[in-house]
Amino acid sequence: FSNKSLSLSGTSISQIPINNLGACAKGVPIVKFEKVYYQFNDTVTVNDKGYLYVHQRCCRAFSITNLVAPNEQGSSYTVHLTKAAMLYNNSNATFQNSPPVLMCIKSNFKYQFDATDPNGNQLKYYLCDPYSGANTLNEKPETASSPPYSSVQYSNNYSYEEPFGDGVYIDIDSNSGLLRVQSDRIGFFALAVCIDELNDQQEI
Repeated sequence: FSNKSLSLSGTSISQIPINNLGACAKGVPIVKFEKVYYQFNDTVTVNDKGYLYVHQRCCRAFSITNLVAPNEQGSSYTVHLTKAAMLYNNSNATFQNSPPVLMCIKSNFKYQFDATDPNGNQLKYYLCDPYSGANTLNEKPETASSPPYSSVQYSNNYSYEEPFGDGVYIDIDSNSGLLRVQSDRIGFFALAVCIDELNDQQEI
């Protein structure tokens, strides 16, 4: 891999509002989550391997329940620009709403991941591994490390498929993006949802 750094041409930061939990909400904690948009420009040529854009930062909130030493684990956010995407002049799918911040325990929690695709391609949703990246010695690397990127380290009895712990029901409809959770666990949990974009059954 050949690495290069790209300058961000603009960023925007907004606070994610606390979702309305209704009558089940009691003793709602004071929490703050932010959503950040990153923008950059790059000129590329079509090739077989494509391009992987990566942004890395460390670290995560120390209060996360399902990760080992979360305040020492960072994040890698990636976008893979494939050859097929370049040939199709494809645009990526985008999430329309911010994810929920809170949910009530012992409730039939539902949330719709309603992404849209300007090209009309088929979208497939699934639970996936959050990537780790950066570290406490280099919290804001100017150039990201080379792939492959490893998963975050989960605490015992947790995984990306069971982010709320063993035996806790969680499901996401691969076609609609409807997430269902029935949890009796209190805490802060790291969870990742990925989308594959398909054109004529070919992933792009």
